[in-house]
Amino acid sequence: MRMITHSADGRRYSILGANADLWDIAVQHPQLFEHSDLDTLAQALAASDDNERMAASKVLIEKKWRAYSVLGPYPFLDCLSEFEFERRFYNKYRDHVCHQLKVYLLGLGVLGCSEYLRDAVATLLGEGFLDITWLITAVFHDIGYVIENEHSQPGTQTWQRVQDAYRSAMRSPLVTLTRDSGLSEATEQVLQKTFSIRTPTLDGMGDLEQDDLFQAFAEEGVKAGLGRFMAADPRSPVQKYFSYAQKTASSRPPFKDHGVASALLLTKSWFDLDTYLDKLVASHDSGQAHSHGLASAVSASRALDQIYPRIHDMQVQRQALRACVMRAAGAMSLHNITPGLWNPADAVTQGLTFDTFRISIGKHRPEICNPLAFLLALVDTLQDWDRPTFSATPNENALHSQDISIKPSKQAGKVLIFVRKDREEFVEPGTSKHSTYSRVVRILRNSSMRMMSICLLGGVPPTSRWNDLVTNSLLWRTPSIHRGSSTSMPS
Repeated sequence: MRMITHSADGRRYSILGANADLWDIAVQHPQLFEHSDLDTLAQALAASDDNERMAASKVLIEKKWRAYSVLGPYPFLDCLSEFEFERRFYNKYRDHVCHQLKVYLLGLGVLGCSEYLRDAVATLLGEGFLDITWLITAVFHDIGYVIENEHSQPGTQTWQRVQDAYRSAMRSPLVTLTRDSGLSEATEQVLQKTFSIRTPTLDGMGDLEQDDLFQAFAEEGVKAGLGRFMAADPRSPVQKYFSYAQKTASSRPPFKDHGVASALLLTKSWFDLDTYLDKLVASHDSGQAHSHGLASAVSASRALDQIYPRIHDMQVQRQALRACVMRAAGAMSLHNITPGLWNPADAVTQGLTFDTFRISIGKHRPEICNPLAFLLALVDTLQDWDRPTFSATPNENALHSQDISIKPSKQAGKVLIFVRKDREEFVEPGTSKHSTYSRVVRILRNSSMRMMSICLLGGVPPTSRWNDLVTNSLLWRTPSIHRGSSTSMPS
């Protein structure tokens, strides 16, 4: 298995297997990280301690988010990591903090090796918005675990911590948006008091389960065939699903789907910040900014005058980005839906059509096009290594970076997948139902990624024969320079 070594601060990191593949992706995109960030990336990928890997991953994720000031605050990452180490999630819950960084990098690699998929995503978003939207999608898609957490019920201490995390992040959002303006948190708080502008809060689940939040990203669920709008029940399909999963037992107890929760948290924070900015602008434009006689109010008014052009520019930028943020929310909302959990006959009585649900690229049929959700679901499934469970009993079958290689290859036009254990145990890993490779295929099937050959084979017409698609698209191969299975991607 391939190894890359990197030295930083007198320490030598051995970056193995799939993590070495991610390292390659990072260095092949020099605009991603500053040179000093590679030291932190080495820690995130190869430090021996879970705490150190998570801390380094958080540093990189937060730095990437802050690089786009238009996004505003990034809540809940600390809260999620604390809950993980405190084992506040269900048994066998796995890491989702370091995972989000790996998903981000792997997704960039997949976009780089498949022009077909990249074109589909760029057509959906606009080329100029692809990078920022993929960042949002990748590093926010599992944040909703702070809501899915079974202990996170309104009135509990766990819920209080979720509320506190949101309140803290949104306490001085203008400072985050205009960080190079010199505006201080103290001045912003005077602005809030002077103009009676309330900072955003998260009070209860009712704050999240708002119709307007669900409607903002409803289109993606309709395109995916999850259900339809009905006159008798105007809720979106994703809204119906979120409610259905909370009251219906399947192979697991009822739950709040973290993918939908992530979408709701992203949408709420986006709407809350827009409302906050609108109120500041309204205060300025109405002349209210100069109607207070107190010295502190006069000072706040002057500060508002100085940053007013920046606020206006930020509003324009956020308006231009809003549709892409809602696409990101839509992709998140779909990525954890597993039709096999549910009874289709029962679900259809609630307006849900799990039998027609699919996450597809659909480049030739834009009415069913979910390329961003497809990318997320694909790399989220593939990133299955180095994911500690934070439980007392380790998972003996867990994959580690040295066990697997996942290499997006632009030259080959494929994502090359090699599993060391498969080579050692099976003559034909691609056809053995017991191989790790075959398990990946089954997971993709269960995820309803039925149209994946549209991406993988380069424009094969849609077909409902999913088993044939898997047989034709995901083959164990022995390339001349890389022995392993390959997920074929057209260039």
